[in-house]
Amino acid sequence: MKPDVFERCEKSDISDRLFYGLLSLFISIGLAGTATAAHLSVQFNYEPDLFGGFLFCFTIPMFGALMVFRNGSSFTSIIGYNITIIPFGIILGPIMQKYGQHIARDMYIQIMLITCIIGHIASFSPELVKDKTSTVTITTAALFVAIIPQLFGTPWNTINWIPCIIRSLLSFYIGYYFYRARKVPRTVRNSIDVTSRLYVDMITQLSYNMFIARPTR
Repeated sequence: MKPDVFERCEKSDISDRLFYGLLSLFISIGLAGTATAAHLSVQFNYEPDLFGGFLFCFTIPMFGALMVFRNGSSFTSIIGYNITIIPFGIILGPIMQKYGQHIARDMYIQIMLITCIIGHIASFSPELVKDKTSTVTITTAALFVAIIPQLFGTPWNTINWIPCIIRSLLSFYIGYYFYRARKVPRTVRNSIDVTSRLYVDMITQLSYNMFIARPTR
């Protein structure tokens, strides 16, 4: 198994721009895969239980993570990444449905938009995400752009602030990982590994907040 992705010292073989572009692409793929799995689990009326939680939140993602982080090829990492992200959607779908279908959909769309904005800026000006202050500024601006239609198009007393807070937290997770990746050797394999680490952290935080703050019927 290779060292932790943030401690590797191998030679870079792609540019900063391509590396950050791949980060943005793989995060977007992860969000799309999770959203699709979540939608299907709701359509088939799946209700999470103890066995399903163990299978979809631990067993299958652990197998996918082993494929990502073992000493294999980029292709193996991509397969493992997809095996890791899809099961989370199966569990999260019914949970997020409790907030309303449009809220769950908007959250996925807005986080993907934020990812694209950060990734686009990082791809064209990689030096901007190598500085902590500018990374925070970029993430805050991307978050504002993504949520401004909702804030100004909906009466403030009707806004569900829990999804807004969760969305903000996940956005800064993305910005933090773009900044944290500044010293990672630029390879396709490492871009997948960084994305996998980010995605597991995001899903863990999202799951925790959804369970803690879930509304009662």
